[in-house]
Amino acid sequence: MPPMISGNTIIQNGQFTQVNNISNTSYPSRKRLANAAAPSAFHNSKERFDAPKCHSNTRVAVLDHIMNWAHGQSGETSNKAFMWLRGSAGCGKSTIAQTTIERCLEKGVKLAAFFFNRFDPTRNHSKHLIATLAYQVYAAFPDTDVQRLMLSAIEDDPLIFDRTIRHQFRALIAHPLHVYLSSLHSERPSPPSLLIVIDGLDECVDRTSQQEILEGLSDSEYAKMIIPPIQILIASRPEAEITSSFDSMNMKDMHTCLALDSEYQTRADIELYLHDSFEKIKSNHPFRRHLNNSWPDDELLDTLLDKSSGQFIYAASVVKYVGSIRHRPDHRLEAALHLRPHNGDLPFAQLDSLYTMILQSVLDVEKLSRILSFQLIAKSRPVPCSTIERILSYEDGEINILFCDLQAVVEIQRDEPVEDRYLEVVHASFEDYLLDPERSKQFHVDIEQERNRHLISIIQYLSSYGPLSNHERSSILHNVDHFFRAHGIISCELKQAAFSFRMQNFMQYWVTRISVAYFVRPFLSFLRRLTLENSTDSYIEKHQLKLLISFLFQQLERLYADDGLALSLMSILFHLGSHRYIPMIINTFSTVYSCPTNLVSSRVIGKVPLNYLWTQDRILDVLCRLSWCEEPSNFLDHLRAFLLDPERSGEYVIGPETYAKAALGCFKTIRSLDHPEAHVWHDMPPELGEDDRFKSWRLDSGHWMVDAPSMYNCSFNQYDLYFIVLGYLIFFLPRCGRWDALIAECLRSKVSFPVPRDGYGDDCFPIRRWHLYREIEAYLTRFNSA
Repeated sequence: MPPMISGNTIIQNGQFTQVNNISNTSYPSRKRLANAAAPSAFHNSKERFDAPKCHSNTRVAVLDHIMNWAHGQSGETSNKAFMWLRGSAGCGKSTIAQTTIERCLEKGVKLAAFFFNRFDPTRNHSKHLIATLAYQVYAAFPDTDVQRLMLSAIEDDPLIFDRTIRHQFRALIAHPLHVYLSSLHSERPSPPSLLIVIDGLDECVDRTSQQEILEGLSDSEYAKMIIPPIQILIASRPEAEITSSFDSMNMKDMHTCLALDSEYQTRADIELYLHDSFEKIKSNHPFRRHLNNSWPDDELLDTLLDKSSGQFIYAASVVKYVGSIRHRPDHRLEAALHLRPHNGDLPFAQLDSLYTMILQSVLDVEKLSRILSFQLIAKSRPVPCSTIERILSYEDGEINILFCDLQAVVEIQRDEPVEDRYLEVVHASFEDYLLDPERSKQFHVDIEQERNRHLISIIQYLSSYGPLSNHERSSILHNVDHFFRAHGIISCELKQAAFSFRMQNFMQYWVTRISVAYFVRPFLSFLRRLTLENSTDSYIEKHQLKLLISFLFQQLERLYADDGLALSLMSILFHLGSHRYIPMIINTFSTVYSCPTNLVSSRVIGKVPLNYLWTQDRILDVLCRLSWCEEPSNFLDHLRAFLLDPERSGEYVIGPETYAKAALGCFKTIRSLDHPEAHVWHDMPPELGEDDRFKSWRLDSGHWMVDAPSMYNCSFNQYDLYFIVLGYLIFFLPRCGRWDALIAECLRSKVSFPVPRDGYGDDCFPIRRWHLYREIEAYLTRFNSA
């Protein structure tokens, strides 16, 4: 099992090892490493309890092939840094990966593993991949340079886990291991020193991340060595993106492919598995007295092997179906074997027949389709069964009854801490079957048709603001965006539900309880789409925008009263090039926004948080997220026009006093960044140029732009924030009215002002500070006679 890190002690297999050369000062880095990892992705995590392993004496040739490669004993493929274990859904890739890990551990091979799972939000993306692998590598090399260099990399760059896969892998794994091995001064090449196993890469839901992972791991000089120090086993389905990466010029010569096909005598392995499984059923099943010693006979077993088509998933599904303790095994097996196979050479024909037979026990196919479609749409973050039942107006416990005979394909998992139930589709191939009308026939799940119906139900349910627990609120709102991604014709019923949605009631009830932005943002984008597709539907968008602005109007007095909140509001409203000093932040999904999350975070006394932290002000949370829309609604434009019109907004019009409060908020933000203060203005020349140059920021078509890793994690550092807030100040000051607190701050800033210094000890951003100085002088000239 992966070792545990506790203080300066490594705990592995019951043995305690003291690590003496890792100082106590490195504890924050070790803690940061542990927090960045995803324990559920370990090969022996509690989430993967009783993970499937190869049945005894099966898959021998495949496992031997992998083990020989891992030990550098596979001939011409020994120098390949990568092995791609490729196969279709259900052919046993994860089982082989798990068994390989356990065999390697028995032989003392140092390894790290990551098991992707599309249904687990902690391991269906790449964010935690390198940290999880690095955590295991750290524990595998106690009291060595590997640990020292890994912690040093984290200490030098606390944001290293927000860097690219390539950067993280090199800094945290490849480089430390290379330095350590070099220090051993071996005169002859040795077998690989580390095996990395990544299973289910195709279950990483972001397909571009699949390619980024492969490119990041392979783009290293260590992967190109004659005897690479790190070997990486990738198990996945042959998806287009993954196949393309392995076929690329960069990876073509550094990987070997192991395809799970008929070459490896799968039929014999399945026969052994079935024989042993049926023997176990005959020994332990409640109805074992009805089974004779010869069951199943050789003819039945041969028929079953023919139908398996070389897929272990078929055999596993049959065993699970036949082994149901509620039925006689011999009757269940006869039901499966009496199915007529499809005509034609279809790879999943027999599997489809089994799935169809299992589903034929369902009494209400329409309800089954509705529930399964809900589950498939919301699969990135499972929704509790009780919540699905309430949204779809089903009776409590109805899902349990409907799915009680479908455990071979859909399991009902229990979450003990919250005492709820979740549906889990057992095999990915079952989803493929359901979504293909040619395969599933009457059991076909039409996602787009059902999406419209589900969206109506969700809108009506949220409008009623019924009682929900915290995990129910979270599961619904974090999934609602998937339901708004409708394609094709939008029904009249859905349009009516959108128009009738009680926006004000929803906001008043929910805004203090949950992050309503998760619903409001995709809802407004959906309304914008309606308007763009058919102008006669624009009345729906106008109606809901009016209701939302009416609600927000009631919150303005509180926002205007606090200079920090005023700054956050103004930085949201005036964005995307309102002024050349206001930035345009572009994330990896090409979403453009301008307000750093840091400025809309809940403020810590005397500080502006430098790490990502969701705002505790729910109103600003909504506005900030609306400014991030990939398909922006008209809402911010409507709100901005409303607040700039004194006839409509009255005393809440954005005017000189509002700008003054926002400017004061900027000054306070700058002073909270802990830069040294100095009297610097008199040393500045009268004109230095148009603007400063700053790291990765660029001035393009008159606008400052920067690429951010994610709109949900724009963790700008102190220099970035200083640069941004200086720009806001230059924009706000000419528009400010007289305000004594701002006058006092400007006078103070003329005497002493915080100035960051670069690595050479020089003052940063002299041009931008000079422009600010001129605006301070102009403001004081207008309003201060002293």
